[in-house]
Amino acid sequence: MSVLLNASVIRDADGQYVSSRSTVFDITERDRAKQDHAKQTTILQSVLNSMGEGVVVADMDGRFVLWNPAADRLLRLGPAHLQPKEWSTYCGLYLPDQITVYPIEQLPLVRAIRGESVDSDEQFVRHSGRPSGISLSVTGRPLKDAAGHGGVIVFSDMTERKRTESKIKLHAAQLEAANKELEAFDYSVSHDLHTPLRHIDGFADLLQKHAASILDEKGRGHLDVISDSAKRMGKLIDDLLVFSRMGRHDMRQGRVDLNDVIKTSSRNMRRKSGSGTLPGPSLQCLPFE
Repeated sequence: MSVLLNASVIRDADGQYVSSRSTVFDITERDRAKQDHAKQTTILQSVLNSMGEGVVVADMDGRFVLWNPAADRLLRLGPAHLQPKEWSTYCGLYLPDQITVYPIEQLPLVRAIRGESVDSDEQFVRHSGRPSGISLSVTGRPLKDAAGHGGVIVFSDMTERKRTESKIKLHAAQLEAANKELEAFDYSVSHDLHTPLRHIDGFADLLQKHAASILDEKGRGHLDVISDSAKRMGKLIDDLLVFSRMGRHDMRQGRVDLNDVIKTSSRNMRRKSGSGTLPGPSLQCLPFE
């Protein structure tokens, strides 16, 4: 228990001691409140000191009342007795274009003192202590206490994130340019390859019409192979073009019956061998259930 003792002496008209009066006050709760406040202050200061984000607080007159260690580390500057109109110059604050000095009235801390809230504002800081510059993300909130109004800002380093975003945008632009070049190349190749195939197929048809009577069965079979091969080559080119564009479309899954593939391959091999049968055992794939 904590007490506060007040004592006073009572004297007569001649100044002689007559009596004394004492008053005892129980101040246990007040002492406990002071201790709690001191503990909370210590914890708050520890939190501010350990934060990776910079924290700056200014009163309604623009005087800095709090500037945590992370603010020192990020800005490489300490608090100074300055008017708000000097903040941009002192801290080297610029807009994201890294050229335009940040307008004083739009600074998050100035806006917070006016009672406004600011979220994720981007600033660029460059001065003699930070010649290469640093990009910051700044959030501001107004403050109000018994002493009046003020504002607080919390800011973090987003330089690496900005670099990564720039690299991603650059790579995306390069990939888009490469895709456009590839697409143009695909169309060019398609046209250049289809043209001779159409000639081959067309002349094979002409031979079928004008020379069928003088060709034996084997010769007519050769013309059939030429015509069929030209058509299949054209289909293969079209399929390759479709395949090259698959990256720009959603992938679709489906079932493929490999028996058709085997039959087509077998038919082509028979034509090449000139016989109706192939040596060796035959192959067959089980159908999908």
